[in-house]
Amino acid sequence: MTTTRTDDRLASTAGETVITVDSLNVSFGSAGSKKHVLRDISLELKAGEILGIVGESGSGKTTLLSTILGLLPPEGRVDSGDIRFGTRDLLQMSGAERRSLRGSALRLVPQRAMTSLNPVRTVIKQFQQFAKSAGQDDLSAEDLTVLLRRVGLALEPRQLKRYPHEFSGGQLQRMFIAASALLGEPSVIFADEPTSTLDTTVRSQILELVRRLRDEVNVSVIFVSHDLGVVAQVCDRVLVMYAGEVVENADVISLFDDPKHPYTRALLGALAERHQPHEMLTAIPGKVSDSLRIESGCRFAPRCANAFEPCQSIWPADRRAGSSLVKCHLYGEDAREQ
Repeated sequence: MTTTRTDDRLASTAGETVITVDSLNVSFGSAGSKKHVLRDISLELKAGEILGIVGESGSGKTTLLSTILGLLPPEGRVDSGDIRFGTRDLLQMSGAERRSLRGSALRLVPQRAMTSLNPVRTVIKQFQQFAKSAGQDDLSAEDLTVLLRRVGLALEPRQLKRYPHEFSGGQLQRMFIAASALLGEPSVIFADEPTSTLDTTVRSQILELVRRLRDEVNVSVIFVSHDLGVVAQVCDRVLVMYAGEVVENADVISLFDDPKHPYTRALLGALAERHQPHEMLTAIPGKVSDSLRIESGCRFAPRCANAFEPCQSIWPADRRAGSSLVKCHLYGEDAREQ
C-alpha cells in the first residue's frame, strides 16, 4: 500500500487543540420560520482525546457533528460562530476543500454500518474506495485482511468478495472503524452512536477497540451517544447537550462523581446500575422537542425540578461549578441555594 496524501493531517502532540468550535449557532428553515437547533456551542478537542457528547434524542448531537463536517442538509445554515481544524477555518473553506478533508483527515463512523454501505458492491470494492479517499493508491485483498486482523476480524481474502448483508452488525462496525482509523493518517474520528444497535458483549468489545486504536494511531475521537454508561467506558471528557445547547462540560470522572447540571443528574438517575434493587429510576417529564421552541430563559426549565424565577426569563450563561462548566442559574452569586 502506498500513501499519497498526508498534508491534511495535523501533526499534533498531546494537549494541542485539534478541533475548536466557538459560539456556534445553527438554524433550520427560512427567516420567517427559523428554528434554532444549535445555540452558542463551544468546545475544544485535544490531540489524542476521546470527547463524549451525550444527551437525549433531539439534543443536537448529530447536527453538531454534521455542522463540523460540512454535512448540514440544504435547509440548515450556520448563523454565527467559528469552527477550526487546527488553524484552518472550516466555515471559510470551499466545498471542494472540505470534501478533501472528509475521508482523509476527518473520518466518520456512522450509527448503522449496514445502511451506510452500498448493498450491491462487495466489501473489498468499497474498502478500495475508502482507501482512495484516504490517499492510498492501492489496497489488495491481502492488505485488507491484515488491516482487519488489527480490529479482531480474521477473514480470508475470498470472504472480502461478499456483500454487506453477509456480515453481522458487529463485523461491519469493526470494518468501519478499521477504515476510519487505519487507512491513511486520520486526525479526528467522528463516531455517531456506533454501538447503539449492538448487543452488550459486542458493544463492550467495540468500545475497547476504540480506546486501543486511539492509543495506537494517535487519533482524536468525538464519540456521540445517548447512553451515559457507554460514555463512562470510553471517553476522557464529556459534553452534555440539551435542546441544542451544551449544558455541562466536565472530565468523565467529575461528571459521574459530582454532576452539577440538573439535566446531567436526571440522566444519571435513569441509569439502573446507579440504583439499588427495587429502587425507582429517575424519570424526566416532557420531551426535548418542546424545549427547542424556547428562545428566552433556560430551555430545560419546563422539565427541571430545581427551576426558579430567573430560569423562566433569563438565558443562563456558562458558570464554573467545581470541575464543570455549567449553563445553569443554580450557580453564581445570585443563585438560589440548592
